Amino acid sequence: MLETIRKIGIITKGIIYTLVGLLTLLASLNLGGKISGKDGVINFLEEQNFGQVIVLALGVGLIMYALWKMYAAFWDGKNEGSSKKGILIRIGYFISGLIYGALASSVLFSSVSSTSGNTRTEAVKTLLQQDSGVLALYLIGIILFFVGIYQFYKGYSGKFLEDIENVRNIESKDILKKSGKYGHMARGVSFTLFAFFVFVAASQKNAQAIKGLKDMFNFLQNFSWGNILMGIMALGFVFYGLYQYFLAKYSSLY
Repeated sequence: MLETIRKIGIITKGIIYTLVGLLTLLASLNLGGKISGKDGVINFLEEQNFGQVIVLALGVGLIMYALWKMYAAFWDGKNEGSSKKGILIRIGYFISGLIYGALASSVLFSSVSSTSGNTRTEAVKTLLQQDSGVLALYLIGIILFFVGIYQFYKGYSGKFLEDIENVRNIESKDILKKSGKYGHMARGVSFTLFAFFVFVAASQKNAQAIKGLKDMFNFLQNFSWGNILMGIMALGFVFYGLYQYFLAKYSSLY
């Protein structure tokens, strides 16, 4: 049962990342699509035939992913142990579980675009009202930065292959390696950008500086060759979504 929950959750996460990447990639190439975050994907799906049914299924899948992350955090589902490093990793799983649980709740109650950004901004405003809150934001920024560095390293070094069983026996291992490498590297860059946004918010005491995925893509687009940068990042998200398929199929709890 738990294994099924884990696999469905991972596949759902992969679908979200793939759609975010595809919609944004098409926008960067001026081929339709739109610059999207996770919220934008849900709104896009709701506009399609049987959209509500698809969104409901994704919401359930996101709940499963959140449950799996909570299990990994509290019951050490990924055997990280109780060392300092293991505890930090499990705290990361807990935070991930909270984020995806909140997203699932927003999806199931059909209030994604109108509430997620406001909730984030209000939470940051509350933190900025206290010195301890500002310090907490700096700490969050530092954590996001190092998570980003690790994700980039995990992709570049091929360390992500440690999560996959019997890599040599996988027929599509070249696709696995490329999707895992470039997907993790793109995710690493995105985390470091989020860290930058948090540092700006803390230093300027400006809650509006905290950005989501869609805002991150818009940020990249503002640079010279912005569409190219945005397209590369979007393609990386597609790769990361594809990697989730391999992770679900070729890894297990046991």
